[in-house]
Amino acid sequence: MPNLIEHYISHKIIDNGTTVFSFIKMHYLEDHGIDGDYHQDMKLPFKTHDVSVNVFSFVFPPKKK
Repeated sequence: MPNLIEHYISHKIIDNGTTVFSFIKMHYLEDHGIDGDYHQDMKLPFKTHDVSVNVFSFVFPPKKK
């Protein structure tokens, strides 16, 4: 979360018209490619997916009496 806040503030300093919504839209909903702050962008939460989860489920039929 600190990276998100710090990065938002840096965008706000560059462009005072940057809103929280426009920041989220730019970084999470649009593909703005590799730019000057790409490495900072990749430090934002949920930008990379390092964890993979696999779930297996076994269903056994009920025993006949």
